[in-house]
Parts: sequence; structure tokens; C-alpha cells
Amino acid sequence: MSTLIDKGRNILIVDDEPANIQLLGKILEKSKYSVTYVLDGHSALEVINNKEFDLILLDVMLPDIDGFEVCRLLRDNPRAADIPVIFITARTEIENVIKGFRMGGVDYVTKPFNEIELTARIRTHMSLRVQYEVIKREVEMLEKLKQEKTTSRDLSLKLIEEAVRLLRQIDHKTAGRFSGEISSIIKVMAEIGKINVEDGQSPGAVSDDESYRKKLYREYPGLTPNEIRLCSHLKAGLTTREISRLTKQSTRALETARSRLRKKLKLGKDENLVHFLTQI
Repeated sequence: MSTLIDKGRNILIVDDEPANIQLLGKILEKSKYSVTYVLDGHSALEVINNKEFDLILLDVMLPDIDGFEVCRLLRDNPRAADIPVIFITARTEIENVIKGFRMGGVDYVTKPFNEIELTARIRTHMSLRVQYEVIKREVEMLEKLKQEKTTSRDLSLKLIEEAVRLLRQIDHKTAGRFSGEISSIIKVMAEIGKINVEDGQSPGAVSDDESYRKKLYREYPGLTPNEIRLCSHLKAGLTTREISRLTKQSTRALETARSRLRKKLKLGKDENLVHFLTQI
């Protein structure tokens, strides 16, 4: 059964084998997708400039330029940079999949096609596409408010709180895929509300966080600003992966920082760092 995620969505198939195109077309039309197909890489790059697509199924082996190069060129094209690309690959080519990810692909399917698996993978990335569109609309709304010089602080705070709630939900559902866009929204919100919104926290949470950090500075003057921020993130219950996305640090660097932090706080081997921080 099709849903709003499927119906009316445009998919581009790039494959030089008519049998593959025919099979993919039948599978996709069951979900009410609108399908366009081309037989080579250059045609794909051309059609992208004339039509909007929500997803691209891209064969690795093409007669002119291979799928990897096509994907790289798509990522350099502002019209196509955000379109998810799923590679079509033979089972013997799976070792090259990592190269596809490096070129900007988001997933892959193997030939011969499994209809259930193919449909599930496509719907997953269509769902992510919908979430991305929600983010774009949120940015546009906030930018419009900024341009209109909204002066109502109460309205601004309500918008900020609602946007933060939505962004946290989206960030969780998309596993951080749109962290850059989310960061841009947060900056716009801070400007509109004339407040310090950090790491997607609501105004009330920011106030509590500031108080907590000041207390840490008083009780542990040897901590660096970065260590204070790490304490705040850990107290908030963020995982190492989540902190890594927020701070742009590797998980290994964060583990080293946690170890150094434990020593400065003089914690024993059996003492839980997060529990200790929540008691301060």
C-alpha cells in the first residue's frame, strides 16, 4: 500500500540493461512512484538539470562513465547534491560498495533484485527525504520571520521551543544525517530570540545548563572550557556518538577526554562518571 512518502515521488533509474529497467519500473510503479530512466551517465547528468527527482537508482557499470563518477558529479551539482543515490551493483562488485559511499551514495541494492528488500530500502530513504524537506521548510519559516524583524519575544521563544523539539526528533530519526542543516537552524533561532541557544537546547534548558557550568567552574577550577562542556553533555545523558556529532570530535578523542576528566575529578575505578556529574 502506498503512502504520502511514496505517492507522486520521482525516481530516476540509470541503467543500460533494458531488462533491469523494466523490472525496476514494475516494482516502483506498484508503490505509485513516478519513474524516469536513462541508459548512461551523461544522460543522467543532463536530465537532472531539467527535472526534479527525490531519489536516484544508479547502476555501477555504465557504458560511458561509471556510476561512481556519475555520483561524484551529481554531488557537485547544486540541483542534485541532496538527492539520495542508491547504487545498483552485481553481487561480485560488493567490495566496491565502500567506494560508492565515499562518492556520496547512501545505500546499495544487488542484482538480481529482491522486491521486498528493494522497496524497503527505497522507502527508508524516501522517509529521510521527507524529514529533510521538513527541515528546509523550518529554515525558510525562520528566515522569513527574521526578515520581517519579528519583535514579539514571547512568540520567538515559543517558536524556538517548538523548533527545538522537532529538530531533536528529526535528528534522532535520521541518525544525525542532517546535523549541518540543524546547526544552521539553531543559529537562526538564536538570532531571532536574542538568546543563547546551544546544542539544540530550549531556553529553559540553557539557563539550567549555564548554572551547572558555573558551579563546575567554582568547584573544579582546573577544568578547561572543553571539559566543562563535556561534563554538561554527559550530565544531559548524551551518548559518545551524539557528543561526537555535536563537537565534531572523533569518538576516540572523546574517550581520551573522558579518561582525563575522570583523573581531574579524582574518581575511583568503580565510580560512574555520569552518575557523579549528575550529583554535582
